Amino acid sequence: MQSDVTSFASLAPAYPELILAVGAVVLLLISLFWKGVRSGVIAGYGVRLSPDYERGLVRAHVLLTVTPKLADKVVRSLKALPAVRTLHSVSGSFDMIVIVESPSIGDLDALIDRIGAMEGVERTLSSIILSTRIDR
Repeated sequence: MQSDVTSFASLAPAYPELILAVGAVVLLLISLFWKGVRSGVIAGYGVRLSPDYERGLVRAHVLLTVTPKLADKVVRSLKALPAVRTLHSVSGSFDMIVIVESPSIGDLDALIDRIGAMEGVERTLSSIILSTRIDR
């Protein structure tokens, strides 16, 4: 089966004006995007993973109590872990909530142990996410 790129490229000899027009539109969109970034209208951008890929991941909320003087160090350590999806500072009995994801329960277990062993982490409480009911 031919890829979309190969199929599109095979049109080039027959439709040169179309190919040039599509290329011009792509360049215009890229230019507008970077103009938005430079002007501050676009503050950031990211990739949203496909639902099929995300269905294969095990996710959890990990609540942390941290030593106040080491909170910045904990944040830097968590930032270095690719499995950390989101980090929130919160009020209440815990100081932070970390949303993590791993390809398996075993990997998640090791990740949570690693987080709990970080310098500055005093206590953890983990809850595995069984399902997401609302995701806006």
